[in-house]
Amino acid sequence: MLRCRRLPWLGRALVGACFVLAAIGKLADFDDFLVKAAYYRAVPYVWVAPSAWATVAAEFAVGAALLAGWPRRWPRRAAIALLAAFSALVAHAWHAYGITDCACLGAIAETPPWLGIAKNCGMLVLLWWCRELPDHGAAASGPGLPRTV
Repeated sequence: MLRCRRLPWLGRALVGACFVLAAIGKLADFDDFLVKAAYYRAVPYVWVAPSAWATVAAEFAVGAALLAGWPRRWPRRAAIALLAAFSALVAHAWHAYGITDCACLGAIAETPPWLGIAKNCGMLVLLWWCRELPDHGAAASGPGLPRTV
């Protein structure tokens, strides 16, 4: 099976760049992002601003961690959780409320919901395809076991 065994950083870097770009786009016109976030009706209105700030902070933190190559488990898992949650929210708001812009990229581009979900699915596939794989024989080894070569 074709996998990028030697370039696992590539997937992390591309997804990290998308997260950072999305956070910057939301900050560029935060008021517009607040209006679009309110259309999701995911939280009570008084919580829209705090949840929008939390969204931007999470996107920026996960994106920066992926770009910096920090310990590989938590940023990758956090990115997967964010992408799954964002996709579910977009799909629900698209179906239930008929949103026309998912606000995925903030002020950078108006993104239709289907494109936002497709982008998120593409990033999930990229994270899976470019995951760290053990060396040949490392799977048969474990703590306390001799390394097989």
